[in-house]
Amino acid sequence: MDLYDRHTVELCRQSEESAKKIDLKDEADKEEAARAKAWAIKMMMYFETGERYLKKDKTIREWMDRDQKRDELYESAQPPEDIRCLICRNRVTPTFKELWTEHEKPDRVLFMFDCINKCLPRRAFFSDGEEWRRKPNLCTRCGTELEESSEDNGEKLITKTTCPVCQYTDVSEKDKESWYSSYDFQSRFNVKSPTLRKWVRQGIVKARTITIYGKGVHMQVYLIEDNKDFLPPKSMTESRGVTTRRDGKDWFTTEPWYRFVDPRIHLKDYRIMDHLRVVDEKEEEERK
Repeated sequence: MDLYDRHTVELCRQSEESAKKIDLKDEADKEEAARAKAWAIKMMMYFETGERYLKKDKTIREWMDRDQKRDELYESAQPPEDIRCLICRNRVTPTFKELWTEHEKPDRVLFMFDCINKCLPRRAFFSDGEEWRRKPNLCTRCGTELEESSEDNGEKLITKTTCPVCQYTDVSEKDKESWYSSYDFQSRFNVKSPTLRKWVRQGIVKARTITIYGKGVHMQVYLIEDNKDFLPPKSMTESRGVTTRRDGKDWFTTEPWYRFVDPRIHLKDYRIMDHLRVVDEKEEEERK
């Protein structure tokens, strides 16, 4: 219900902004034209919100039915059998699964398989037996598939892209302060991996998949520049060290950032707060 209302507000804002851009410079009476414009915007919002209200219950029911079908599909899906490692030929084991949705295509469940010897690349198959294949990243010069390798040196994420034919090379470096990892989402926002993957599927947050040698999923990162107005600078979500005294001794611990500020005010300019719920101290104690 909250999601539908947010969509309605966003749609009305877009319509209002478009109406405000109408040029009235040719009107003789500027004040009268401005009043007419304001009246027209008011009426447009009236009919827009009225139409959205009439469709609200039906749309929400459709969303609930869709989500129920997806939950049933996810729970009932079984991984394909006898999938083998491309390197050592051992049978690989499914390690996790996720719902896979594409525009104008039926929903499916994707299974990720890992080799017991930790060989790369990992393999991924849909529940209908089709193997997932990464879309090729082609060289802009000659059209050959680029080879990509990445390295996390502890301070920066270094990605090198090379064309095996024309020798085109590109090296990009991303400072760790410029991106969030899945671990960061959990440690800083209490957002667990299933929820994060759902956000990615819904287009709420954009992820970049970093691969080893251009094959096999390695890890996903969430660049702040890709998610402007959604993700805050990491400096705003850093944990802090605190000192407590117990039994006559000083104990040093760290506490998450939201212990020291009101998250709703601290991150009011970032859309991630639209998808988070602030838990008060009483509820948190009851959970323990």
